[in-house]
Amino acid sequence: MSVVFMVRKIKSKKRKYYSQRTFGRGNKKHGRGKGEKGGKGKAGVKKQSWLKTIKTVGTKKPKGFGKRKRKAPTLNLKQISEMARSNRLKKEGEFYVVNMPGTKILANGTINFKLKITAKKFSKKAIERIKAAGGIIGGK
Repeated sequence: MSVVFMVRKIKSKKRKYYSQRTFGRGNKKHGRGKGEKGGKGKAGVKKQSWLKTIKTVGTKKPKGFGKRKRKAPTLNLKQISEMARSNRLKKEGEFYVVNMPGTKILANGTINFKLKITAKKFSKKAIERIKAAGGIIGGK
């Protein structure tokens, strides 16, 4: 059994002006010829653009090039422990060495081994858990 959808007909905006004499243009003569355009090309651009500026001050965001703030990529303690279990981390003595210069370390997961870790940022809980396991936290 197939489902048939009806196409929704969208009302045109000019429909509301049908019963009115001036069709939203003020005087009935204003719709004739090229009389109400405001000029050709850039005619009156100084005055018209200034009025637009006055009306929209504080309402529009300024456009242009700006700094893009990018979040640092994240790495959880759970992912680090999986990397250690699968022997993807270097081991120096009793410490596993993790060097992630551009990442932020988050506290999701647990670790049962000592880490020597360097990263850009750490969450507070991640610092607590790494130190509780006997790890060393490096700088940025």
